[in-house]
This record gives sequence, C-alpha cells and structure tokens, in this order.
Amino acid sequence: MGVDNLRATALALGQHTAWEVMETVGHQLLERLRATLSELQLDDRERPLARTEEEEECLARLLLGAAWYALNFRNPVAFPLTPLCREAFASPGTFTLTTLLALPHHDLVRDTVAQVQAASDGPLGQLRHATTPEMCLPGPTFDGSAYVSADADLIVDGLLIDFKSTRRTERFPLPMILQLLGYTLMDFADRYRIDRVGVCLTRAGALIHWPIEDYLALLGARRRDLTELRAALSTTAGLHRLPGR
Repeated sequence: MGVDNLRATALALGQHTAWEVMETVGHQLLERLRATLSELQLDDRERPLARTEEEEECLARLLLGAAWYALNFRNPVAFPLTPLCREAFASPGTFTLTTLLALPHHDLVRDTVAQVQAASDGPLGQLRHATTPEMCLPGPTFDGSAYVSADADLIVDGLLIDFKSTRRTERFPLPMILQLLGYTLMDFADRYRIDRVGVCLTRAGALIHWPIEDYLALLGARRRDLTELRAALSTTAGLHRLPGR
C-alpha cells in the first residue's frame, strides 16, 4: 500500500496523526480484505464469478479503498486528492475502517459491481470456466522490470491480458497498444510463454486478443521475430539502466 510514500506524504504535509491513523486503518483494511476473499472463495470455479449483490458491494468498497492506498505508491502526487487522504487529514481523530468503507459514492460502487457482472456474463467468464486457478498469474513482473517499474494485470495460459475500464471503446490509444508490446518484450527469458496478448474492456464486457505473431505484424514488425526484439530491448535497457536498480 505504499507505506514509505504514505509516510513521506504525511510528513510533508505536517500531519503525523493523519499518517498514523491511515497506517492503522490500512492494515485493518488489508486484514478485512484477506478475510473477505477467503470467505467468498473466489478461486472456486464451481461457484459463479459474481456473488450476491450485497457481497459484491462489500467487496467493491474494500477494493476501492485499497485502490486509494495503492495510488500513493503509484502516484503520490495524486494521492492527497483521494477521498481517503482528504478525510483522514480533515478528521484524523475519527477516521476508522468504517469511515473509509463509507467513502466510496454509491454510484461508484454500483459501477464497479456492474463491471464484475459484465465479466461474469461475457468472454472473461468463459475463460474462467476453461481454465484453473493454477493457470492464472495475477500481477506478473518481468525480467525488464529490473530496469523500469512494470507489472501487468494478468497472464492466463500464455494469454497476457490488460484490463481497461475506459468508457471509450471505439479505438485503442497508442499507449495501450505499446503497453501490451512492452510487457511481452520485457519477458526476456520467455518465462511466461506469452503467445497471445489482449485487452479486457470491463465496461463493455469484451475480451479482445491476438496471437503475438499477428500483433507484431499489425505493428509493422514482420522482419524480426519475438526473440530478436526481446534481445534488442534487453541490450538497450541494459545500456540505460536506472540508478539504484
């Protein structure tokens, strides 16, 4: 949850009490999240992907709170703008886990739950039925992550999937297209055996993917195979290694 960044943010704003209460509530949130995940048994493929409406809303509030904490790690400049940070700094003496879980607006919670339901009824649900938990690797990092911070969303049996909650689905922006390519190329040793790349559009309930050879061809890389491209990136990354990595 970016504890070091959270401490630095709090100290910079001169709010030691706010930092302490956010750290305490953060640990409580993590414990509650672990307990909830265990109770819901989300890896049980015999049960529906989406649980009851009440269970999904509870889980959504937990995950939204966790996402605000994670933002402090990924973008500490934006973290002070989160409802979590604003509420903790405004009223550190009364900020509790109950307070945190009440912060997400009802519309935000319902939107999150709707995306889960769309996944359950769509291709992602079909992929879930066709695989086992052992075939799924969430949050994978790569050989190239030693040079630049990078972790993908999910790899399932050789299929690299990036999740996007964008409302605009009429076209794919270039950064998203290159993101899939970058993750694939950073697997220098071919540890994950990535043979397909794709995007899950959570609001549309769509999973779009391509064989990696077709993806490279669409990007104009017909004259070099995946091994050559990975070797070239590895060499380039080594020459520009970030300090401290």
